[in-house]
Amino acid sequence: MILHLQGIHSASEIFLKNFRSVFPEKNIVLRFHNEGNGVTVLNQEKEEQYDDIDSFARVFDFSKISVVVVYFLDFKKEVFLNKYIPKDIPIIWWMYGGDLYGPLYLKGYELFAPQTIPYVEDKRRGIIRRIKRYINRCYKAYYSNRILKRIKGVVPCEKPDYSLACWLLGRVVDHVDIYPRDDMPQYVIDNGNDICVGHSASLSVNHLYALDILKKVDIQDSCVVLPLSYTIHSEEYRQSVVREYKKVFGNKVKSIFEYQDLETYEKGFLNYKVAIYPSWRQEALGNIFICFNLGVKVFLSCYNPCYDFFKEQGYCIYALEDIKSSEDLSPLTQEKKELNRKIYERVKQERAIVAPENLKVYFSRYV
Repeated sequence: MILHLQGIHSASEIFLKNFRSVFPEKNIVLRFHNEGNGVTVLNQEKEEQYDDIDSFARVFDFSKISVVVVYFLDFKKEVFLNKYIPKDIPIIWWMYGGDLYGPLYLKGYELFAPQTIPYVEDKRRGIIRRIKRYINRCYKAYYSNRILKRIKGVVPCEKPDYSLACWLLGRVVDHVDIYPRDDMPQYVIDNGNDICVGHSASLSVNHLYALDILKKVDIQDSCVVLPLSYTIHSEEYRQSVVREYKKVFGNKVKSIFEYQDLETYEKGFLNYKVAIYPSWRQEALGNIFICFNLGVKVFLSCYNPCYDFFKEQGYCIYALEDIKSSEDLSPLTQEKKELNRKIYERVKQERAIVAPENLKVYFSRYV
């Protein structure tokens, strides 16, 4: 049996459909609740709720598990793996991004632009709180390091993540690539006129870094859209981003605070001519693929490892740091829109590793 450890995330359900088609009746899903210690267990058509992980573990037969697939490796799942999963059971790490770059950051990987650092360090914390935070990090690192040594294979979001994962793990491990989504919004000929900056309220988006570049440019009659409803670091940071952007662009700023379902969120891309993702790490891949498919002009930071990767694949993609004038923010030509979409379709076909027949090849060794 395959034990899937998941959080509450729409992408997890998309991936799980492939496993169910390849290995029917061989999947057990343990879904960790975002709040508290509760879990939901999905065993075929049966769903059970437990108030805490220990209650589940007391009644579950772990001997029937042959492999564990972990989607987004966080502290809750690391504790569970250490406590209940025998060391001879292989663990496959299905990486999302934050679960890779968080540990890399602690090892010196630069995630945050200088404009973001004050919000990361939060100098107003008292010395006692900072000491407690350090102790908590060490405690979590203990569990994390034990699990990282047990990882048998990884599923990276993109190839640059695989190289970084091997560096973090200190060894080369098996990997299987995932494919770009095939249920994208309908392609359009004409885009809107808005400029989207970022995809969430996470510190790693580096909103203020992008602002320092954009404020030197005349955005003309465009509006700046700030999606800030997801991964909220703090309400103070979210409000600061909006406040600083409004100082520069005034009423041309549109902020999104409320949660949007997937269909509503994706419809917003039809209003964009440009999308800017200032992260210094792999992030917002789903958003980027939507942009390629819809003909939106994409800017990534040159410090993002995916920038060079996408350039090598032939996409028309641009460096945030190269924005110097309003002309740089002009929409893609029709020819370049078509090129990006064709490359996206080609890559999707070439890398359909998560398609049923390919999943079977990779996981049949364990099932």
